[in-house]
Amino acid sequence: MRKAVEIINLVKKFGNFVAVDNLSLDIYEGEIFGLLGPNGSGKTTTLLTIATVYKPTSGDVRVFGYSVVRNGDMVRKLVGMAFQEPKALGIDKPYDLLIWHARMVGYSTGDAKKVVREVMDSLGLWEHRDKYFYQLSGGTRKKVEIAKVLIQRPRVAIFDEPTAQVDVISKHVLWDAIKELRKEGSTIIISTNDMFEAERVCERIAIIYRGRLRAVG
Repeated sequence: MRKAVEIINLVKKFGNFVAVDNLSLDIYEGEIFGLLGPNGSGKTTTLLTIATVYKPTSGDVRVFGYSVVRNGDMVRKLVGMAFQEPKALGIDKPYDLLIWHARMVGYSTGDAKKVVREVMDSLGLWEHRDKYFYQLSGGTRKKVEIAKVLIQRPRVAIFDEPTAQVDVISKHVLWDAIKELRKEGSTIIISTNDMFEAERVCERIAIIYRGRLRAVG
């Protein structure tokens, strides 16, 4: 199978603190891969490095052969990430935010309106389209963050704790949306500390503890 993401001897330090400690891991094209571990284990730091938000202290990550160190612009064209904490201002409105995001990732104005409506409908967000972000529940804010990736349809889609703060019914909606995105051709990486979520959604998992890979399979 073709490798979508290769993590090669990755080390990420913040001052003297080692967040990721010599991590090597392969994620294959077309799979739903889970990163498991307790809070503070290095999962989010690893994902943010794949997405080029952080630069490795040493080692490298390659996305379809492109290095996050040397080819960051190319990597950013291939990767989309739903962050653990939704990225928006309190006065943003979901519809306006998602239209802007769709235009940023290359949709025409007409196509942006169409895909945003489709994704918002699928996640039960349409009724909230004109509310201010500060008026939304934590779970609804999370859906808006995930909608960005569903709109983008990147080759590598990263979801950091995708169903934290989300009710049980919405969890199943989000899991189905993630599986559908994979069917459309994306490779999926999910960070979670929810064992049921990992078992329900992921095909292969890695367990990370204190920045080190403890098991994979």
